[in-house]
Amino acid sequence: DSSEKVSEYIAECKNCGIALLPPDVNQSETDFTAVENGIRFGLAAVKGVGRGFTQQVIAERQERGAFGSFADFCARMFGQDCNKRVVESLIRCGAFDSMGARRSQLLAVSEKTLDVIAKSRRNTIEGQYDLFGGEDGIAAPPEIPLPNLPEFSRQELMRMEKETTGLYLTGHPMD
Repeated sequence: DSSEKVSEYIAECKNCGIALLPPDVNQSETDFTAVENGIRFGLAAVKGVGRGFTQQVIAERQERGAFGSFADFCARMFGQDCNKRVVESLIRCGAFDSMGARRSQLLAVSEKTLDVIAKSRRNTIEGQYDLFGGEDGIAAPPEIPLPNLPEFSRQELMRMEKETTGLYLTGHPMD
């Protein structure tokens, strides 16, 4: 719970040659976790993302498998403390980087993705079922086309990481 202590521990890990891996919605646990390649940043350590939500993410992953895409994550986590602020924090810290989309692209479509999912859920509740919905009556997650945007600069990515985790994860401004 102390970013100062975390910084000290991370510096010690670097001195020992242990890599700090960024948060990942498909691999991170609630807290920091030792993995084969190093230590994976815990989802609960991301600012704006609570322990309850991270436990819901892990439970969903265990029950239904890894998230296949950003839209899949949003659809499956919708209604479980998943809101714009949480999603943007996860994007900014790099928790979706392993899915192949750039952070700039995900930030550009995040609000629209959540709005489309909310509208779809409202229609389902009101009895307007989607003909192509899944077994539970909920439509497949909408895949909003990602705009062809360049990624943020390295400095901007590091700034976003520092804002959301308290640390520089993919580099340091002095590098």
